Amino acid sequence: MSAITSFFCHFLNLFFFIIFHPSIFTLIKIALLNLENNFTQALNQAYNNGIKLGETQGYEKGKKDWIIEFPCHICAKPLYIPPNSDCHKAITTYLKDNRWGHANCNKQ
Repeated sequence: MSAITSFFCHFLNLFFFIIFHPSIFTLIKIALLNLENNFTQALNQAYNNGIKLGETQGYEKGKKDWIIEFPCHICAKPLYIPPNSDCHKAITTYLKDNRWGHANCNKQ
């Protein structure tokens, strides 16, 4: 056997030993499992962050669209009327007593 052939055979034996050695498969398996776990954790975190962001944005949009507020007569900072509070009930009573309604309904 020539030196080149012998070197090549030794190289192939070493190569196959490294590639197919059970500990290499174990290391590859562990690496893949860690990668899968990291990916799953990142996916869950992104999903949960998306839910929280959606809830926050939805709450803020609803608050902006439906909140009753008016300026304080002393400092001019906004006062917010909570739903079902005494102030809220007084406003709805006033609007009912003074026959407030939709613009289209009032035209009839």
